[in-house]
Amino acid sequence: MKKRILLIAVVMACSSGIQASEVDAETYIQYRQDLMGNAKTHTKGIANVLKGKLSTKDNVVRHARALHEVTMMFPSGFPEGSDFGETSAKEKIWDERDNFNAAAKKNQDAAAALIKAAESGDMAAIGAAMKDVGKSCKGCHKEYRSKK
Repeated sequence: MKKRILLIAVVMACSSGIQASEVDAETYIQYRQDLMGNAKTHTKGIANVLKGKLSTKDNVVRHARALHEVTMMFPSGFPEGSDFGETSAKEKIWDERDNFNAAAKKNQDAAAALIKAAESGDMAAIGAAMKDVGKSCKGCHKEYRSKK
């Protein structure tokens, strides 16, 4: 009896591992959307400080750091096997993976430069760095996001 229970436990553990390793494209689509939403939140926070709509200048560095962390996660949101479902992601992401990763790297680099500008406290430098972040976002979206 104990051997049978052990055997059932081993089979269940193995089968649950197989299910856990399968890609759930719908979950990845939601994950990507959440990442992009977080990036938007942090860029809007900085933009509103630059426009004088918020007096939360002390949060600019935090927003810049959080934005950089989010950009570091972008590539992992597009694993092989997640290229279907209701998504704005173009097939090119998976077909041209090296180019997509290079575009993501440009975005990460722009976000890293934004941190340095934010740490300086120089609003003009922060504004210029934000423009570079925006260009890197648009560059990736132009190539790899469809307008649905």
